[in-house]
Amino acid sequence: MTRGKFVVITEDKVLSTFEFNGDMYYDGAGHGPEVIERLGRVNNKDDLNKEVREFNKNNFEYEMDDGDTFFECQNPIDFSDDYFEYWFSDYLYIKNLASTEKVIKDRDGKEYTILPSQIFVFDFGHLYGIVADDGKTLEYVEDNED
Repeated sequence: MTRGKFVVITEDKVLSTFEFNGDMYYDGAGHGPEVIERLGRVNNKDDLNKEVREFNKNNFEYEMDDGDTFFECQNPIDFSDDYFEYWFSDYLYIKNLASTEKVIKDRDGKEYTILPSQIFVFDFGHLYGIVADDGKTLEYVEDNED
């Protein structure tokens, strides 16, 4: 099963949802395009809660309490620092909600700058793609081929 999480970067925190287990990849019949579309509508923590709850209701039906659907996690994002201990999921869909650019370090230590409102997709800690200007499609990263 391909796992994945919604992740947002705020001015001073990184917030991640719990892990969704199943078809969280981007290609084919995966949930990735829907996650990207939903992240496109997220501008704050309340939006994140709303979109994650709707996504869960439509696709997974995990039992959820009335609290937040996210928790604080590693800040800044550094996948080179024991990826599986901190992140574990196959796919991470990350949106920068901060007003400034932020840096994400991949598992090899390469740094990527994510601009405000931009969405990146990482696969096991390696940059998989960046959401295009249309906000819906993914521009694949050429050096992602292993």
